[in-house]
Amino acid sequence: MTIAPGAAESLTLSRPDPFARVREAAHAHAREHQCDADLVSAARAREMAVLVRATRASYVLELGTGLGYGALHMVDGFGRTGRLDTIESDPHHARLAEDNFRTFGHAERVRVYTGRDSAVLSGLNGPYDMVVLDSDPAGYHAMFEDTTRLLRTGGLLLANTTGDWLSMEGFLKQLAIDDRFLGAFGAHAHHALAVRLR
Repeated sequence: MTIAPGAAESLTLSRPDPFARVREAAHAHAREHQCDADLVSAARAREMAVLVRATRASYVLELGTGLGYGALHMVDGFGRTGRLDTIESDPHHARLAEDNFRTFGHAERVRVYTGRDSAVLSGLNGPYDMVVLDSDPAGYHAMFEDTTRLLRTGGLLLANTTGDWLSMEGFLKQLAIDDRFLGAFGAHAHHALAVRLR
């Protein structure tokens, strides 16, 4: 049985969402500006927090900050320690996200990079415990080697695959056959999940 996206969201929201006002602001902003500031749903944000806790990740890289909703959940999942680096191509979104991190007392734990994903990635060092690809899937394939370089052995790669199959086909096929990774591809979960083996 597959859980419908609306049902997953409803189940997730049966517990209080500490960052609900950021989610609502992202929805309103996306409607007003016809942009992708609200790509991260409550169910997906909670999933990212669960993965951070389950893997005991303390250094995470996110591509696609939006207004910071998903990042806030991940930072909250760290507990007392941990740091998150996040990349946002839209300078206005990056500023709004930084405001949200300050509002919730996480400004010291989140570093926001503004620019194109591929340009920023080439200057980062890592290694990260977890890398979350939540930006334009059409760019994932070109960033595959940089993403691999930045992820530690044993680290987790979570990639949003919502969108046009053709735009991400190269990335998914590469991830599936690359012996540095063990991947799982959810038919209905709209993401790929992989652990780096070596």
